[in-house]
Amino acid sequence: MHCRKAIALTLSLLLPGLAWAAPPSEEQIERLLQLTDAQRQTETVSAQLEAQIRGAAESILPPDATPEDHAAMARALETTMGPLRRMLTWEQMRGLYVEMYQKTYEAEDVEAIIAFYETPAGQRLLERQPLLMQNLMQTSQRMMQPELERLREEMARFSAERRKP
Repeated sequence: MHCRKAIALTLSLLLPGLAWAAPPSEEQIERLLQLTDAQRQTETVSAQLEAQIRGAAESILPPDATPEDHAAMARALETTMGPLRRMLTWEQMRGLYVEMYQKTYEAEDVEAIIAFYETPAGQRLLERQPLLMQNLMQTSQRMMQPELERLREEMARFSAERRKP
């Protein structure tokens, strides 16, 4: 009998906390996505990613690459970019955002995040985020440059070996 009281007391203490930890509603997440201009950011990142992939692929080709080499690279890019474009549409990403926010945050957290983004500091964070991302991308490209150079040299050797009779 004493054990039942202990279990009942424990459950009565835990259940209100579990009820409070509800996932955010789709409406809350939609408000957050609007405040953060997530659709525009997603579309911008998608375009930047595609440009970066194209640039990296072109930089791998050796300086003496033939028109056939360029055509093969273009075909390979189109083959990979089509599915990537379809995956990164706003319609696809919006559903993913909703799902991930609901798995990651509680409703109370999303309300607090929304409240922050509605403040002047939150708005400055949102305004400066693209510049921060641009700076990070430029820095990461500089960091990757030695590896891209190594790949370019490797491709040049491969291309030269392929052309030997």
